[in-house]
Amino acid sequence: VDPSQVLIDIGEEQGVKNGDSFVAFTVGDEILHPATGKHIGWKKEILQELKVVSTEKTMSNVVKIRSQSTKQLNPGDFVISR
Repeated sequence: VDPSQVLIDIGEEQGVKNGDSFVAFTVGDEILHPATGKHIGWKKEILQELKVVSTEKTMSNVVKIRSQSTKQLNPGDFVISR
């Protein structure tokens, strides 16, 4: 297994193509509005920039192209298209 390659659960059904770029991130602490105390989001830490090298119907194989953190990718981390 090549540690630079990762599988993501987004594929051709969602329009992913070879060469597409993604960012992997993890979610941290809750962000609260300073005046109201209401939830307004979550802190996010970008972990890796990823590039699609092959696709299937419901998943894609991506390679890590740039680290943005000292933390490693873990199952359950999130990805968004770039």
